[in-house]
Amino acid sequence: EFRSHIDGARHIPMNHVPDRLAELPKEQPIVVFCAHGGRSFGVAHYLREKGYDARNLSGGITRWHVEGGPVEVRRR
Repeated sequence: EFRSHIDGARHIPMNHVPDRLAELPKEQPIVVFCAHGGRSFGVAHYLREKGYDARNLSGGITRWHVEGGPVEVRRR
């Protein structure tokens, strides 16, 4: 999700993740998120299979925002 995102988060579209693995750090945890947490669940699982410490943001950016997490919204 790029229109609504966590400030400072790196945005990699989920279909680009396999081609951009080299950009991701293996030495620190990675939190994967989408709007509601469903699509990012699969990406986090894929990254764990590749040896990354990846976790899914349960409820996605929507839940994060509803529970008071800061979100930056970019206008198109």
